[in-house]
Amino acid sequence: MSPRIINGADELKGLIGEHLGYSPYVSISQEQVNQFADATGDHQWIHVDVERARRESPFGGPVAHGFLTLSLLPALSAGAPEDLILCMSEPTLEGTHEAMRARETALILATGGPGLVRAAYGAGKPAYGVGPG
Repeated sequence: MSPRIINGADELKGLIGEHLGYSPYVSISQEQVNQFADATGDHQWIHVDVERARRESPFGGPVAHGFLTLSLLPALSAGAPEDLILCMSEPTLEGTHEAMRARETALILATGGPGLVRAAYGAGKPAYGVGPG
């Protein structure tokens, strides 16, 4: 599968109305997050300390590492339509917000800093935030 490259907001707007497909469901367990933390040495509390993350995280619980989520892309795209995963060669704030607000966007997977994750949660769509991390 080759990723679709989207060159700017105008090209992204041209995809409005186009169904891109579905991916299989992939569940990420806390054990997987802990193992990833061990493998990478990234033991930040927001990933591995469930109780503290419930108390202090703006997300209401622990979040998976951004790179853990990226490593799952092959599993998410297995058997999925060729154009399911969209990439922006020159991501912009405007283009990202347009993609999140697009009528056709059914699910948002936000792998970035706190601003991006908050924007994803505020887009009015189901969203999984896996950052910051």
